[in-house]
Amino acid sequence: MTKVFISYRRQDSGTAARQIAADFGVRYGEGDVFMDTDSIRVGSDWTQEIEKALRAASVVLAIIGPKWIHTHDEYGRRRIDNDADWVRNEIVHGLANNKQVIPLLVQGAPQLEEDALPDALKPLCKIQNYEISQKYWPRDVKFFFEELERAKVLPRSLGSQMAHPPKRDISVPLSDEESSNSIDPGSGWTIRKSMRPVETGTQLMNELTKAYVFQTFEDCIHFMNTAARHISFIDHHPRWENVWVNLIVSLTSLDIGGELTYKDIRLAKYLDELFIAYKKKSEA
Repeated sequence: MTKVFISYRRQDSGTAARQIAADFGVRYGEGDVFMDTDSIRVGSDWTQEIEKALRAASVVLAIIGPKWIHTHDEYGRRRIDNDADWVRNEIVHGLANNKQVIPLLVQGAPQLEEDALPDALKPLCKIQNYEISQKYWPRDVKFFFEELERAKVLPRSLGSQMAHPPKRDISVPLSDEESSNSIDPGSGWTIRKSMRPVETGTQLMNELTKAYVFQTFEDCIHFMNTAARHISFIDHHPRWENVWVNLIVSLTSLDIGGELTYKDIRLAKYLDELFIAYKKKSEA
């Protein structure tokens, strides 16, 4: 997998950088993206870890916010003019060592102008940048990753390699009010937004989620096998994760873009009824 190094200034684009790192982790896996606050353990030599990550990276994402070029030190000097500035040196290292350096404009940052940059960073202006709008973040991030995949800067994501059911669902998505009114407040089901792999990459979706806890691992697997027969019959498949005696179930209708429908509500109620019956039987 391609190693990606995220270069950013905390006071300029820290929030956006963390979002990019999280989105990358969902799409490709967290082990292949480096961000200092997440990747360096307490007690480690910060300088050595940064240098090691830069050497290992194939791609350097230069996250540029509206204050990136003007951020200054306590004496009023621009940080990018300082030869000892880490953000400057991360990008210079990428440019000098044949890394794929990609300027990523966030939070309304303006286009870079060559005359405003020190000589060491002027090559940034010759590289096609990409802009991500906070308002349209999920869409822009999705397009950004897909563009890098088409250019073979990044490999195809896990989602694009997964098998998906044929698209034949014509269910109508529920409104927020309909979704809330269809769920018993005491049932344990909650509605959340999450990024899920799809055939074209990742997509922001509405999911109905609940955690079930069993007495043994065998009970949990038996429950899943029993539910699978009904799920296959209705052809509406959940995303579930089994960790020991815990089963986390997430429901959504992929065919219509990851929205909730009455199919999800009905499957949630079936799973609850099965769990109650199964629990009574296992305790008898």
